Amino acid sequence: PLSLELLHSLASKAARNGFGLRTQSPFKPYYTGLLRKANYGGRESAKHSEHMQKLAAALGKDRLYRGMDREIESLVAPEIIALFPLTTYCNHSCSPNAQVRSQEFVDAHIDVVAIKDIAIGNEVCISYIGLGDLRWGWRSKFQRQKELQGRYLFHCEC
Repeated sequence: PLSLELLHSLASKAARNGFGLRTQSPFKPYYTGLLRKANYGGRESAKHSEHMQKLAAALGKDRLYRGMDREIESLVAPEIIALFPLTTYCNHSCSPNAQVRSQEFVDAHIDVVAIKDIAIGNEVCISYIGLGDLRWGWRSKFQRQKELQGRYLFHCEC
């Protein structure tokens, strides 16, 4: 049966086992660039009106209007979402024996790489959160537990 607990569980699994990537619309930087040009004349100039008419025509519109950047973004800015079923089989550990290398992918693939020897039959564990490093200091148990409870809805006993 559908419940709030089930929805929380699904949301935390999606957050843990997926990623989203969204690019910016080219409209905003283009428009801002036009306004910053020294020889442009500013918003109320004839040059501004001429450029805005050309831009509207290129977009297939009669005129430009407020909020158009969001509309353009939905048409031209790619949005990619991916879920990785492999990571659903990996439980969390604050002392993981593997790590997910998802920042290095280009083709929507990830790698789960052993960072310690893993004996046959032992569970592959990853950290669901950044643990910190020696340069900046390790995160405290309290900090880790708070983030895991907030983001993934479980109490860590590591």
